[in-house]
Amino acid sequence: MLLSVNYKEFTGIGVDGSLLRMILQNKVEHNSADLYLPELLQKMPLKVFVIGGTSETCKANSELLANRFSLAKIVGYVSGDSDGLRGAADGINQTNPDLVIVGLGPGLQDIEALRLWKLSQSVGGSRLFVTCGGWLDQLQKVDYFPKWAYFFKLNWLLRLAREPRRLWKRYSYWAFRSIAKRHELRKSVSEVNWLG
Repeated sequence: MLLSVNYKEFTGIGVDGSLLRMILQNKVEHNSADLYLPELLQKMPLKVFVIGGTSETCKANSELLANRFSLAKIVGYVSGDSDGLRGAADGINQTNPDLVIVGLGPGLQDIEALRLWKLSQSVGGSRLFVTCGGWLDQLQKVDYFPKWAYFFKLNWLLRLAREPRRLWKRYSYWAFRSIAKRHELRKSVSEVNWLG
């Protein structure tokens, strides 16, 4: 299994990213947090717990979420660093949210979402855990991705241009590694429940 995650344990898997969809042979629809989370938060009154960002940005991101989506009630938040993640399970159990948004970037967010969901199930309650990659940071800028970037599938290039020091490895080393391990990747997700 890639990243030590058993993706069969997830209720549903969405895929964001043209390269990953090509590796998976386009068997899945494009699902991106910046497309589906706003729709969910605009339509339903939800108690929301937010995980991600730095200790400096997590509060600001949570406040921005509450301001932008009036039906969302932010009941708690923690940063995506090791201190924040240590307190996440207690925070979730104390606030009893309907929705937990996990924005830690690829790999780590999958591991943490599954871990926290299992801990949450052990104490009861029904919560939806959703991973969102860099969406929390992207909230800070209106129209972070212009329409033309979606049309030409150049979102990745815009992100790389904006944050080269942080993202260069993801769009070089990890991209080539994913291509090299495409057969293993396809096998690891062959029996998952795809969102569509």
